[in-house]
Amino acid sequence: MEGRMRRVEFQQRRLIDNSSSGLDIDSARSAIEMGLDKSAKNVLIIGEHAAQVCEGFAPENVQILLSEYKQFLDHVILIGKRMENLSSQNIIHMKNLQEGLECALSLTDSGDTIISCVKCFR
Repeated sequence: MEGRMRRVEFQQRRLIDNSSSGLDIDSARSAIEMGLDKSAKNVLIIGEHAAQVCEGFAPENVQILLSEYKQFLDHVILIGKRMENLSSQNIIHMKNLQEGLECALSLTDSGDTIISCVKCFR
C-alpha cells in the first residue's frame, strides 16, 4: 500500500494525505517529514478510524512519533478509541477522519499544512 501519499490543495491549505488501510508508522513519519513547513502552522491528524483495519496502528508507536515531532506541530488531532490514553501538548481527540479534518480546518488558515495519517478504509 506504499505510495498512496498525496500532496493536494484542500480549502487553501496544503494537505499531505497519507490516510489509508496500509498506513504504518514509517509512512506516517515520511508524511510528517514531507509536510512540515516552518513558515506555516502544522496540524497532524493521526490514529485509526476503524478497529477492523488489519493490523492496528499501535498507540505506543504513535506516542513515540509525537514525542519526536511535537516541537514542530501546532496541534495534534488523535483519531480512534485506542488513541484516547495518549497525551501531549496541543492534543485533541476526535472520533473519525471526517471530524478530524473539520477540526484541522478550524485550527488552520490559508497556507497552513494539514498532515493526515489515519489508518482507515477508503
